[in-house]
Amino acid sequence: MLRFGIFFLILSVFSCSSDDKKDVSNNATQNNNASNNSAEPKCGDESVNQENEECDGRLNASCLSLGFDGGALSCTDACKYDTSECGTCGNGVLDGIEECEPEDLNGNTCLKEGFEMGELKCNDSCQFDVSSCSTCGNGELEADEACDGEAFGSKTCSTELESMAMGALSCTDACTIETTLCSAPFTDIDASDTYTCGLKSNGEISCWGSLLALGSDPDVPTGSFTKVSVGTDHVCTIDESTKIGCWGAITELPSSNSDFIDVKAGIFHTCGLKSDGTIDCWGTLPANLLETPTTAGFKQLDVEDNYSCAISADDEIICWGTDSAPASNRLQPPQGTFKEISLGETHGCGIKMDDDTVVCWGNDDEGKATPPEGKTFQTIQASNFNTCGIDEDDYVVCWGPERFKDQFGVFTKMASGREHICAIDNTSTTVCWGNDETDYPFEVPASSTP
Repeated sequence: MLRFGIFFLILSVFSCSSDDKKDVSNNATQNNNASNNSAEPKCGDESVNQENEECDGRLNASCLSLGFDGGALSCTDACKYDTSECGTCGNGVLDGIEECEPEDLNGNTCLKEGFEMGELKCNDSCQFDVSSCSTCGNGELEADEACDGEAFGSKTCSTELESMAMGALSCTDACTIETTLCSAPFTDIDASDTYTCGLKSNGEISCWGSLLALGSDPDVPTGSFTKVSVGTDHVCTIDESTKIGCWGAITELPSSNSDFIDVKAGIFHTCGLKSDGTIDCWGTLPANLLETPTTAGFKQLDVEDNYSCAISADDEIICWGTDSAPASNRLQPPQGTFKEISLGETHGCGIKMDDDTVVCWGNDDEGKATPPEGKTFQTIQASNFNTCGIDEDDYVVCWGPERFKDQFGVFTKMASGREHICAIDNTSTTVCWGNDETDYPFEVPASSTP
């Protein structure tokens, strides 16, 4: 028994000693926590816990909430807001992340931004606007480029010069439009044996083919003209001052060269119609063949080989000159009233005033003086071997030898040569056709079509 009593006494002593150690350890932990909880708050402890701290590791604001337009707010080592990357666009000061101010590009240009041309701008967010910058030569139409290579957008000769202008635009190395290959459209046209001339809307004249006497295309005068007439060996015009000029084999001019409203060139003579309706003729024919009717009031005239005809004030046809050999009765026009006449070498045709039908007179070889029945015409052109006209459907209709074909389309003007016909349609396109076996060109130059 004594032995067991001693054992329990020893065990109790050890147990008390272990409990005392636990109490000491717990007290030490509590003392350490109390020490930590009582430490002073400071900048850098990632907690905004002082009155003078605006931030500490984390931000409780933004550039916008601080009154700026944008940017990136940060926190300094002193726990204060760093607004150096915030900005107010439009205040005239480059600040924050602004690239520019509306009136201050900070020395930058389209070139510095990697483009070749254009105007650098500043947008509403004070960032660079490169929409007006471009790189000329990349084949793409950009910004304020007028063109780039073959890229012209919707621009054509018509938009850059005038409606119905012909030809093609070209683009310079600086991406600007060049119109040297453009030309004004034809508004009128006339032809003779082997030569054709067109009058353009800007008053210029363009001609192709060859004058028989010269065997070549002579230099066409420059200037602004209102009329052009092509004869066998010469061409005559009326300029804006109402004066007549001629070039080719015959350059003779009227003695009183002013106040002309129309001119017609033949083979050996030329006649002009003045504003008072009088007619003046000149050339290399005998004087008696150049004598004109003394009355005034003539409305239209035409000339051919050694003879002339005109529509009088009473709308009747009057002819003078010599008949052809063999006799063709070309000086004996039909009775009645007419609104237009046209002469060939041995025959003539006129559009009647009352019903727009055509009546012809003179030599009728191969039916050139027999117009189609039942048709009305707006205009007619008689030539050496044929007659053509624009009918009520705007088609070009021809009669005479079968080689002179009709042309379908919407035509407004036309002219007949010895072996070819030319016409202008409603798009100002000029087309020519005729006998392909001739040795002279009658097709329109490429620059004469839109």
